[in-house]
This record gives sequence, C-alpha cells and structure tokens, in this order.
Amino acid sequence: MAASIELFEQNGFSETSIQDIVDALGVTKGTFYYYFTSKEELLMDIHLRYIEGLLDEEERIISDKRRPLREKLYDIIFMLIHNVERQGREARIFFVK
Repeated sequence: MAASIELFEQNGFSETSIQDIVDALGVTKGTFYYYFTSKEELLMDIHLRYIEGLLDEEERIISDKRRPLREKLYDIIFMLIHNVERQGREARIFFVK
C-alpha cells in the first residue's frame, strides 16, 4: 500500500492508473484485482486502515478511568495532530484529488 499512497500523493488519485500501481509494485493487474475490485476500493482500504489505527488509539485514551475527561480530550487532540506528523502520507491521502 505504501507504493499506492506515494503515487496518489505525487500524481493525485484521478491521475494515478491501476497500471501505474502495478508497475510500481512489480505485479500484474490480475494480482491487483485479486485483492481489490477497483482503485476506489484500494483507496477505501487505505482510509479504513488509517482510521482504525486512530480509533484504536482513541479507545485506549478514553478507557483510562483514572484520567479526567478534559485530559482525555487533550490527549486525543494531541494524538491526532502528532499522528498527522508521523503518518503524513496516510493523512494527506484523504485530501488528494
């Protein structure tokens, strides 16, 4: 997925073809279609994996019964901001055209 994310970031989603993706991965289109029905499904999978990671981290913060709600909210906001810094490409992929 890293190669796809890089291509989407560089070229934009609409300008990146499935051929571009399979060329970057060194696989055939058949291999691509074994895992994904379309480029849109690939993008959806990238989004879902990113979001699942955020939700897991938010759940960990929220489930800490010892901390006040205000601190939990601060921690969630802090986590979101730092997540964008750490996983910039995955975060920016939400905004590609």
